[in-house]
Amino acid sequence: MYAPRLIFYPADIENCVDNYQPLQTTLAEIGLIETNPQQDIFLVGDGFLELLTFMGCAPDIHLSPQDGDNYCYIKFNQIHPQPICAGHVQSFSPNCSACKHKLTHWRETENWQQGSSLLTCPACQHSKPLQQFRWRKEAAYTRCSFYIANIHPHEALPADKLMDALHNSSGFKWAYAYANDLDTL
Repeated sequence: MYAPRLIFYPADIENCVDNYQPLQTTLAEIGLIETNPQQDIFLVGDGFLELLTFMGCAPDIHLSPQDGDNYCYIKFNQIHPQPICAGHVQSFSPNCSACKHKLTHWRETENWQQGSSLLTCPACQHSKPLQQFRWRKEAAYTRCSFYIANIHPHEALPADKLMDALHNSSGFKWAYAYANDLDTL
């Protein structure tokens, strides 16, 4: 089943947290998450709607399991030793950063889930790791990440307060991307 989500990850692929506890504490303090996880997920906190800007006319956002299926929750992914694809938008293909050619067959690359897998642009023959192509917030290659479930691509933008809190807690800048592929992490 496809899983729409808004993924947060370190902006520099070399950065990674050792564990999520300090980040979880910060996110609870600003109200993104509740303090007590249920199994391995966190319900949204009281500040959730202040930390995201929803786009469009009246998006159908469910904030708790009592609101119905497809409610928003936060999940922290496993920390990996090497960058992997934490998610991507199914209909998107990255562009070559050298010639801007659209790379429509990127999923045919062997081990495309690994960020270090090499992809060669058929137009200019420029070759580099998948993580270095132009994804325009449509995929996340990272070692550590968390996501907000049931946020569709481009449905919400994180507020500066949220991005600043992530930076202050970890000591490095964070980025975000959208996904609607299978959540396999």
